[in-house]
Amino acid sequence: MGIIYVAKSAALGDWGNDVGLSKHLYKVGYTEEPEPVALEDWCGENDWVLLSTLPAEIDSEEIMFERISRKEKLIDPRHYPRLKGATGIFKVLQKHVENQMVLAKALDGEISDAIARRATRLKPVDFAAYILLLAKRS
Repeated sequence: MGIIYVAKSAALGDWGNDVGLSKHLYKVGYTEEPEPVALEDWCGENDWVLLSTLPAEIDSEEIMFERISRKEKLIDPRHYPRLKGATGIFKVLQKHVENQMVLAKALDGEISDAIARRATRLKPVDFAAYILLLAKRS
């Protein structure tokens, strides 16, 4: 059994914001290694932070990418030379993460009015949890 991981680079997020993509860019991958993935020099950046992992058994990384790309945009490294061929970089929309959090809280009975649902401030781990939720769906 391997693990699905989600990582973020602040420098890559700044670059994405500058070129009009988004500051919410996340690297998603799958490894068969039992240990969490070693943070490499992806996209020429060395400030990657591992946000979250999830044990999973999947057939291939491409299937996982297809699951996530049903909701979020998979960035094509051929269009952005700055990515240096790195695969698995996703642009995640903040409103999708907010909607998922609101839905989860509503189903748990924690939200009683519309004002309370916007009171939460999103953190990178919230984005990672959302991505892992999309990755494990069939």
